[in-house]
Amino acid sequence: MTKARRRFEVRQIQPRDFHWLKDFDCAPLTIERDSIYLFFCVHFRDTSFVAYDSESQRAVGFVLGFVPAGSSHAYVHYLFVEESIRKHGIGRALMGQFCDAAHNLGATTTCLYTIRESKFYQGLGFTHHCGPFDTSLARYVADVKGAHLMTATLPLSSPPVRYLCP
Repeated sequence: MTKARRRFEVRQIQPRDFHWLKDFDCAPLTIERDSIYLFFCVHFRDTSFVAYDSESQRAVGFVLGFVPAGSSHAYVHYLFVEESIRKHGIGRALMGQFCDAAHNLGATTTCLYTIRESKFYQGLGFTHHCGPFDTSLARYVADVKGAHLMTATLPLSSPPVRYLCP
């Protein structure tokens, strides 16, 4: 007997998503978690997305990002995919939706900090580069926080898959 393949889709985040977002509990500081998630669900819906299982409607990942007013730079605040279903294109689809939305809002570059899996971001076209940030800030983040600043030019060169069947 063959195992049925699950289908995942990506959609724009909505205020009602706050309740399950906070249940992921993946923000580093619990105190900041709820206010950050609520902020993105309400104020940055145009550039924040949810991946969910089409059949169960259960959320399995999200990307929270924004484009500051009047800026040509977009920022990814947080990308999360449940560990049990990573490596199936869900993170790629979430980042693709974010980058498309940011580009449509006038962003020409996007920036993020990462502490691991930089090969994932490199595969999307991101490079280790300071982008709009001062090099001393990038050094501080690398030395003190153990993170790396990465940037990519928009639009991304290889559009990601939108509907996923791992």
